[in-house]
Amino acid sequence: MVETIKAVEVKGNGTGLGMIAGGVSGALIGIQIGRGNTVATIVGAAGGAFAGNEMEKNMKKSVRYQVRVRMDDGTYRTLYQSSAPAFAVGEKVKVVNGQVVANG
Repeated sequence: MVETIKAVEVKGNGTGLGMIAGGVSGALIGIQIGRGNTVATIVGAAGGAFAGNEMEKNMKKSVRYQVRVRMDDGTYRTLYQSSAPAFAVGEKVKVVNGQVVANG
């Protein structure tokens, strides 16, 4: 039986492009702020790379559905699926090959 269904936001994977673009931008800003100081350039590049990577992951985020099911033996299983469930809390379902499917 379905106990709970929750929509869970999942960050996407970074391809490295955001990190590269952010690193270059951060280095350029570091050069400007530090007036050519190597440390400022390195700090700017590192900060920019991190920020660029996080921005790319946020742009590629998706929603998965966490479904908690109470099994016939009283144990619980938590499964995830990418599409909105075709069942509701309280409905009897089956778990087939790690997927929750409507019982019927």
